[in-house]
Amino acid sequence: MLMIPKLYVNHLNPDEILTLQQLHHNHLKPAVRRRAQIILLNNKGLSLNQIVPILNQNRQAIASTIKKWKEYGVCGLFDKKRSGRPKILSAVQEIQVIEMVHQSPRSLKAVVNEIEKK
Repeated sequence: MLMIPKLYVNHLNPDEILTLQQLHHNHLKPAVRRRAQIILLNNKGLSLNQIVPILNQNRQAIASTIKKWKEYGVCGLFDKKRSGRPKILSAVQEIQVIEMVHQSPRSLKAVVNEIEKK
């Protein structure tokens, strides 16, 4: 019978645990929060098969997260920059647009017209 080695993170120090807890509770991106939770659960002794139903993620994604943690540490929890179309709006402009939409969520045509004017 083929034995698959168990995949566990090495013992985390208190600073790593605190960082992961902060990422899990406060990061803006759900993927980073979920990856931090995977590492925390695995550090508590939960196996991949035990984490799968808790997070409703596939085993391969969980294993990948643990492997990236082992290789890159906290940096392995973040997505790499991807290529694609450059953004049209600056970060400040994006915030302004979001605020405009929140102010007039039922009249998006008026918001678009206002944006085009600016």
